[in-house]
Amino acid sequence: IRETRSVGTFFKTLLAGVAIINLVCIVLFELTRAATRLFVAAAPATVEFLAAGVQQALLAGFGDLGLAALLGASAAVLTHLITLRVARSERLTTLSVIAIMATFGVATYADLSPLLACMVLGVVQTNLNPSRDRLVDSVFADFEPAILCTFFALAGLHLSLEPLARGGV
Repeated sequence: IRETRSVGTFFKTLLAGVAIINLVCIVLFELTRAATRLFVAAAPATVEFLAAGVQQALLAGFGDLGLAALLGASAAVLTHLITLRVARSERLTTLSVIAIMATFGVATYADLSPLLACMVLGVVQTNLNPSRDRLVDSVFADFEPAILCTFFALAGLHLSLEPLARGGV
């Protein structure tokens, strides 16, 4: 969309659809992660344990998701309050990077979903002041490739091929 400089309703709908799919994937991943943690740490399974375990896993998963969303929303509100006083885009860029990194760091430290927290940060920030949309796009346009490269490099750092070898692949 950026390469072709496409505009219009279809492309806005497409971007919204991709964001919703990403959100659903993050939620499903976090719920699965919570269930896996619970079942791996548990004793041998019984029917009663499994029923209680599923409920406990869902509560833990949704609790973590709620905390991550709260963290992202809080960071967005704080960033918005600070940006009301910022006039130059260079300062907005610095503040935005600080907000993203701080949100990611706090979420990681608290064992919450950093992707969800940062996604909520972006959603809330955009909806607090929709007129700043063009300014934010122009700020991030210059270093978006660097952000994507860093993101995928960090994701690759956490990819261990050892479990594949144990599984016979």
